[in-house]
Amino acid sequence: MKRNLLFVSGGIGRERDVALASAKNVRKYVDQNQYDVISVVILPTGVWTLEDSTAICHLINENGKGVLLVNNGHLSQKIVVDLIFPVLHGDAEDGVLLGLFQSMKLPYVGTKKLGSVLCFDKLTAKKLAIQAGIPIVPFIDHFLNPVDYHAACKELKTSKLCVKPSNSGSTFGVSVANDEDSFKKAIDFAREFDEYIVIEKYIENVREVFCAILADGESLITADPGLLNAGAELFDFDLKYSSGSSADVSFDFSAFPAGFESHVRELSKKIFRILRCDNYSRIDYLVDIWGNLYFSEVNTIPGMGDRSLFFKMFKHSGYEPSNLVAKILSNEKF
Repeated sequence: MKRNLLFVSGGIGRERDVALASAKNVRKYVDQNQYDVISVVILPTGVWTLEDSTAICHLINENGKGVLLVNNGHLSQKIVVDLIFPVLHGDAEDGVLLGLFQSMKLPYVGTKKLGSVLCFDKLTAKKLAIQAGIPIVPFIDHFLNPVDYHAACKELKTSKLCVKPSNSGSTFGVSVANDEDSFKKAIDFAREFDEYIVIEKYIENVREVFCAILADGESLITADPGLLNAGAELFDFDLKYSSGSSADVSFDFSAFPAGFESHVRELSKKIFRILRCDNYSRIDYLVDIWGNLYFSEVNTIPGMGDRSLFFKMFKHSGYEPSNLVAKILSNEKF
C-alpha cells in the first residue's frame, strides 16, 4: 500500500528559493510505486499552501495520525500524512518546525530538533567540538566577550578577522575585516542576523572540504569528500547557488598528506554523532595550505538541487539520486 509523503519547503527566510529548488529536485527521485507525494510551500508570510495552489493548509495530529487540512475556498479536504520530508534551508534549519512535528508525534526524515539546534548555532557547535577535541579555527564569542578590533586581533594573533552571526545560513551576515572601520561594519552587519556573533581568525588561502553522510541503520556511510576550488575570499551564497558560479568541486586529494580523506571521513562520523545528527547531513571544513583541517559547520538539511554538493559527492561514490533518496526515506524515525 502506498504511503502519503509530505514535502514541506519554501519558508520565510532568504533561502526559500533554494529550498523550493531542492524539494523539486528530490521529488523527481521518490519511488512513485511506494509514495504519493503531497507538496506544501511555506510562503514568506508563514502561511502554508499547497504548491501551485491558493489552498491554505494546516497540519494536525488526529487520533494519532498526521492529517493535512486543506481549505480551498468553499471546499475542505483531509489528507492523511504518513511521513514528512522537510526541505528547508538557512533560518528554517534551526529546529523550530521540527519541534512542531515532534510535539505532534509525526514522523519525519532528517536530523531531529535537538541536533538541528546544536548544529545551527555556530557557537554551540564550536564549543561542543572543542570539548570533543575536534580542531576548529580560533574564535571569540563576541556576546560573552565583546572586544574591539585591536583586542580581537591580539587575542587571535592576526590582523584579519572573519565576523559571522552565530545563527544564520549560507554565509548570510558574514564578512571579513582587516581594520577598525571594517570591523565595526562587520559587527553591525552580523547583528542584522543575530545578536550572538562569532569572531574567527581569518586563514589566508584556505580551501573548503565537504563530507556528506548517510545513516544506514546503526552504521554511517560517508561519500567521497569534495574539495572546493572557489578562488574567492568567502564561499558565499552566490558561489554556492548561482548558475554562473565559478566554484568547482574536485575529488582529487593527491596533493594532501596520505590518509587525509580517511581522516575527513572518520572525523565527520564523530561530529555527526557528537552533534546528535540523524539520517543525513553535510559536514563542512576549512583546510589551510599545510593540510590542517578545521571543522566549520554541519548542514543538517543540505542543498539538494541538481547542482548540489550533497548529490555530487554521493554520485561520485556510486549512489544514484533515486537510491540515495530511497535510503533517506528508509531511515525515518519518530
